[in-house]
Amino acid sequence: MLQRSLALAFSCIMLVAPGLDAQQSAGSSTDQNASTPLDTRDRNLYVDQGESSRSFVKKFSTNVLLDQKQIWASPFHVGRSSAKWWLLAAGGAAALIAADHPISQALPRTGTTLSFGNNFARAGQWYSVYPFAGALYITGWATHDDKLRETGALGLQALVAAGIVTTVLKVVARRERPNAGDGGGHFETGGGSFPSGHSTEAWAIASVVASEYGNHKWVPFVSYAYASAVSLSRVLGQQHFSSDVFVGGALGFFIGKFVVHTERTHANHLARFQQKRMLPAIEPGFGSGNKTVSLVWSL
Repeated sequence: MLQRSLALAFSCIMLVAPGLDAQQSAGSSTDQNASTPLDTRDRNLYVDQGESSRSFVKKFSTNVLLDQKQIWASPFHVGRSSAKWWLLAAGGAAALIAADHPISQALPRTGTTLSFGNNFARAGQWYSVYPFAGALYITGWATHDDKLRETGALGLQALVAAGIVTTVLKVVARRERPNAGDGGGHFETGGGSFPSGHSTEAWAIASVVASEYGNHKWVPFVSYAYASAVSLSRVLGQQHFSSDVFVGGALGFFIGKFVVHTERTHANHLARFQQKRMLPAIEPGFGSGNKTVSLVWSL
């Protein structure tokens, strides 16, 4: 049973971390070749650059589907640059799974600590994170702040992607929560403890905000402090084991980074594509026996 649980944790980390690496590799080749034809992602940028009039709903739903396709296929595209990250994360998850029961037993099951954990966990509930991302998008749209609008859209996209991945993994793992059964956190017994949905979503939105506004040093600090507090609250509230929130946090972090990097990659490709179309070109012409040279722009 322990071997299977460790294998599951390893698979969870491996699921998303290579996806970021694969996207970075694809992004590098895309940026280097501005003549590459535009694809769906180029036309689905949330900040309209004149190439697409598609509605937000159509862009969003298409991007979510493309995210899922790439995330679930990511184990087949493992790159060297991401190997150290998923190996480190998988090793941490394995160590925590082995220590989950002793850690859980050492925590108080009544009193202030338990109350704090359960109360603060509300900051990571769906009714907190989704309205927050939506508020960023609406505020950005109302104030014509493209950066804020993009952050809200990517935050919602990361939350949906994280929610889908977490739900599937919960069904596969079926791990008991610390307050269920004998408290041993057994896998494949019908529970929904692994990984933590609160932790995944909190780290997903925090990763997006921190990536978008990383030029302000306090933003990443506040964002990741919030996500860390939500993760800790689920352990203190006896709703999750340490490995549950660790794996959830890693998944959320990588998914948030993934959606932001994808948006930036295709925004750069679109900008270079448009720039190349505007460059003048010299074309020879032949007509009526006369040889001419023309200066033309492709619009």
